[in-house]
Amino acid sequence: MNLKNGIFALFASTAILGLSSCVSLPGVDPECTPSFNPNVPSACPSSIEQSLATPMSALALSNSFDASKFKADMTGSTVGLPLTGLYSVTLNNQSGQPISQGSFSWSRQGNIISIDNPVAVKNWMGSVSGMVKSVKTNFVTLPVTTQPGVNAYMITIKYDQAIIGTAGKVWMESCNEAFCAVQ
Repeated sequence: MNLKNGIFALFASTAILGLSSCVSLPGVDPECTPSFNPNVPSACPSSIEQSLATPMSALALSNSFDASKFKADMTGSTVGLPLTGLYSVTLNNQSGQPISQGSFSWSRQGNIISIDNPVAVKNWMGSVSGMVKSVKTNFVTLPVTTQPGVNAYMITIKYDQAIIGTAGKVWMESCNEAFCAVQ
């Protein structure tokens, strides 16, 4: 994978940074499965942390990554998904300590989530001083709604149309008898 295309599928959740030797693929938070009330939104975040093979400056990272090429594909999800939200990116040093964190808005068109202002991501990264050893990304806001029966939360992270990582969760949602009786 070349540096330009592989350096980092930063957002998503999410899997990022293709030069890495160590990647944690997207994980779906256990709290994604709400209990009893199927109409109450629940958080269904996905997070990814990826280590770079060798540390690099945040500026070099910003010059190698194009956030407009990052997409989170939610095809296969049957849960209700919001149209907008926030995504956080944390740059960590060699000791694993955060050196900077930024949050960026995203929006969904159909099943595809994209970063609203890719230039803001580049500018933020370019303004950070220090060496980066790993990058962690996370959906800050991605509440979902479920219905009684089978529910699915699926996410495929792509950078420049290449699949970087996938994650999902399928569960059976039962409803509280008192709640369903009121429906």
